[in-house]
Amino acid sequence: MRHVPFFALPAVLALGSCTTVPDRDCISERRQTANQLTANVITSNILLANGLLGTSLPAAQLTGGAIEDAVGPEALADDEVRRAVSYAVGCALGPEQSIEIASAGIPLRFDGAIGLAPQWAEDGGVCGEACQGWVSACLIARTNFLGQSREISLLGDHPQLVATEEEADAFDVEEATYFGRLFGPDKTMYACLPDGASGPERTCGDDPSTCAITVLGACSDVCDAAGCRGDDGRVYAERITVNLDERVACE
Repeated sequence: MRHVPFFALPAVLALGSCTTVPDRDCISERRQTANQLTANVITSNILLANGLLGTSLPAAQLTGGAIEDAVGPEALADDEVRRAVSYAVGCALGPEQSIEIASAGIPLRFDGAIGLAPQWAEDGGVCGEACQGWVSACLIARTNFLGQSREISLLGDHPQLVATEEEADAFDVEEATYFGRLFGPDKTMYACLPDGASGPERTCGDDPSTCAITVLGACSDVCDAAGCRGDDGRVYAERITVNLDERVACE
């Protein structure tokens, strides 16, 4: 399978707003994003247990009120819930967009970053199939088995996922391709690997067989120009490939 080169922003997303500019000696100026959301947070502690994403995250216009109504003020008091909301907003919205919530008298702000579905927050905007696919793939790609921050390069067939030459040179080790759906009652999280690779250790730890993400094997076996096939028989058109820079470990 040929992976199309892609782009992102220099976004290190955390709870609330993020204005941190990473050290240029550590990563390039434009396109990397930190991943600190664990797979366990997405599938068990957050998504499946609390219903934060999926049916609880509004597919209609993304606003602070809609998020609070869907998630609930008590849930928003939890650090991991706020982190997952922050990552979802950061994946979907652009850097000029943000969502503000006054939850239990505490102001919360979630900033956009990558911009895969900015229309979600616009008047009358909805998160349709493509939006759900890109946001889901972005969240899955940004999980981390140990909950540790590491710079990754997100690549995909999307205008906001086109690598610069500098980034492609620095992040030249293909890790895996991620796809799935975190919207709706039947959530799916998939990964496929480059030919001959094992893992992915960053998102699954040492044992992919116990991973919250279903690792389907080689991308060349499950992906084509139309998308990647999950073990549910569905073809997922929106997929994100993660490349790593193995030369530098950033704090």
